[in-house]
Amino acid sequence: MIGKLTGLVEAYEAGCVLLHVNGVGYIVQCSESTIGVLRDGGVASLLIEMHTKEDGTTLYGFCDQNEKICFRCIHSVQGVGGKIALAILSKIRYSDVAVAIMQGNTAVFKEINGIGPKLATRIVNELKFNKHVLYLATLGRAAPVEDHVVCDNLVIQEAISAVLSLGFSKKHVVQVTEEVCRSGRDFDLQFLIKAILEKLDKDPS
Repeated sequence: MIGKLTGLVEAYEAGCVLLHVNGVGYIVQCSESTIGVLRDGGVASLLIEMHTKEDGTTLYGFCDQNEKICFRCIHSVQGVGGKIALAILSKIRYSDVAVAIMQGNTAVFKEINGIGPKLATRIVNELKFNKHVLYLATLGRAAPVEDHVVCDNLVIQEAISAVLSLGFSKKHVVQVTEEVCRSGRDFDLQFLIKAILEKLDKDPS
């Protein structure tokens, strides 16, 4: 298995780069965001996700560990191949992908070539409680306070369900959620989950 490659970028085009490592040229599939930070003739280190099938081996490369995590999550959904997963990450930052999933926003995925309404819905439904997606969503840019909604019962219940899927005890999660909501701050679902997880991390008992 190949986990990382470091070498010279000899050529790159839409969707892939040729990385020269110790006399061997590796063709690595990448998102546009990864290709955008590479320099022709420069040294690059790429985290590698290697997929082997009967017809050959494909290498997917990432400059960012979080983008690689997001790729794995998306690619785990039935009907999403490596090409579509990279297409998503080429158009949408990994944290924004996670936020869209948590918010049930299928529209952003339907804008990607090759993704129809059914697949967009499947991506959201299969990943909305994925622990890695929850983590990536907390890395998103903070929204202005005026864009938040007061955490109502529906938001609270969705946040509790999401956190419980990570294996925490229901009693402790409910207690922490109540403490967070009593803080007087306004939260939407994404930021409520983030606040709960941060408090649980400090007090895991």
